[in-house]
Amino acid sequence: MNFDALSAYLDTLARADIKQFVCCVAQNHEVLYSKAVGHFDHACTVPADLNGIYLLYSVTKVLTCTAALRLMEEGRIGLDDPVSKYLPAYKNLTVRTEAGIVPSETPMTVRHCFLMESGYGARLNPDIVAAVEACRARNPEAGTVEIVSAFADTPLEFVPGTHYKYGLSHDILAAVVEVASGMTFGEYLKKNIFDPLEMTDFTFRLSPEQEPRLCHMFRYDSLLNRSTPIPMPNVQPYGTNFESGGSGLYGSPMQYLRFADALACGGVADNGYRVLRAESIAMAQKNLLSDVPLGEFRKSPRKYGYGWGLCGRVHMDSAISLSRSPEGEFGWDSAAASYVLMDTKNKLSIYCAMQTRECTYAYEKIHPHVRDLVYDLLKL
Repeated sequence: MNFDALSAYLDTLARADIKQFVCCVAQNHEVLYSKAVGHFDHACTVPADLNGIYLLYSVTKVLTCTAALRLMEEGRIGLDDPVSKYLPAYKNLTVRTEAGIVPSETPMTVRHCFLMESGYGARLNPDIVAAVEACRARNPEAGTVEIVSAFADTPLEFVPGTHYKYGLSHDILAAVVEVASGMTFGEYLKKNIFDPLEMTDFTFRLSPEQEPRLCHMFRYDSLLNRSTPIPMPNVQPYGTNFESGGSGLYGSPMQYLRFADALACGGVADNGYRVLRAESIAMAQKNLLSDVPLGEFRKSPRKYGYGWGLCGRVHMDSAISLSRSPEGEFGWDSAAASYVLMDTKNKLSIYCAMQTRECTYAYEKIHPHVRDLVYDLLKL
């Protein structure tokens, strides 16, 4: 298989001052391609490689949704269960309206959390920050369930199910996984996904041995095509015992590819371990947003022709998206511009790793170009 055109493109990224980029591709349990370009460190003295560790940010969400789907398969979580079944603090939610703060007429459900329709948006919402600070003042060792329960002390931004707003929904989903499984979120992921798939680099807390492998962080100006070194952000603003289902994991590219390959191959990994049933994968390939939330999701140009399902974006219409991937392709990206694609029709998975914040150039140019190049080169 000749991937020279993809390698040639990746080699051009330095001209746009992209400091590091890792791309790996698998099809039907075979790694077809892997390449790292650029540098690992701020000084640009250490070449990037395939074994660096990256803060995953929002590609964490695909793993969180997979964990919740596994528990749905076992009958321990119901898609339309109220969140209050697992987190009693969510029983009497309020919502902020033009008339003031009033009781929410609609309970928040697990489905709302999957679909970013929970009513809770940004992590740095002042009400949420204040509620978490109050929680941690009461208990400095507060964990995921306790912190997420504190969110319920604040009013929702809208009635659940009426709008799409990217934010804290998958952190709530992680807390539901904790309660339903009887384990911490990290323990559940380790037992049911990481250990079976030999994803030894995946963690919420880096070990001393892993820390030197953490790729340095940059910020990107997409108008000037310029990267600036920045410190690693505080990835645990809610305390060291909070395991964020929305953005908290660290991991390495080739190990993430093993997970993506399993989902692309109907839920079965290369070693025969079943991560999810084929029926669950099929559910994840369908847009579940109604018209108003779907329109809100598509406000970004890169989301034209896509919807949102149970594991992130879902490709709906190639005539609108102009994507070479088939309809039903699903995955997501991250605040530091990592990207994952899973395509069950072709049993194809693509994972790209970056450590660059605010890089709209990656979302709108690099990711789609890499995606379409792979399909062109494989003649799919």
